[in-house]
Amino acid sequence: MSYIVTMKDIKKYEVLQQLINKQIKGYEAASLLGYTQVYISRLKQKVLKYGFKGILRCRRESPRKLKDSFKEHIANFLYKNIYYDFNIMHFSAQGRSASGRKDKLEENHNIKLSYEKIRQILIEYKLHKPKKKKKVYRRRRRMPKQGMLIQMDGSQHRWVASVNKPWWLIATIDDATKGGAFC
Repeated sequence: MSYIVTMKDIKKYEVLQQLINKQIKGYEAASLLGYTQVYISRLKQKVLKYGFKGILRCRRESPRKLKDSFKEHIANFLYKNIYYDFNIMHFSAQGRSASGRKDKLEENHNIKLSYEKIRQILIEYKLHKPKKKKKVYRRRRRMPKQGMLIQMDGSQHRWVASVNKPWWLIATIDDATKGGAFC
């Protein structure tokens, strides 16, 4: 059984140790950790009974996770060797196709996986390349009246060679009308 240990868990354990050693009170431990006093007393009992492992959570795998050997069987054996000329839709078990027959995974191998799961497996084994999404650039809404959207920019530079001090050039653009004005 594996555990996930975080810095938050270590801090929690240190505060609970201070509580057990009577260096702090229960309400102080609760405010330090952001828990209720009832929960702090439960954690204290767990630490007394199990030690550090009493406050850790077990790492469990998702019950929906497919085994690597099963994914490899689908990708490298079935798709690569047998159904190499099929697209994902006809290969996957999407229930009944338009013609009323089952698709190949369900029909011949009794494997029922969604289209997206099959697609993810094939991408993982580099047998399918997803299409790159086209970037959508949203145009900025134009303002109906002049002066409602003014953009300003400034830069400091020695614009005049005979003057030792740098001057500021401030440019303003009225983006509502696509016009420009310089000050």
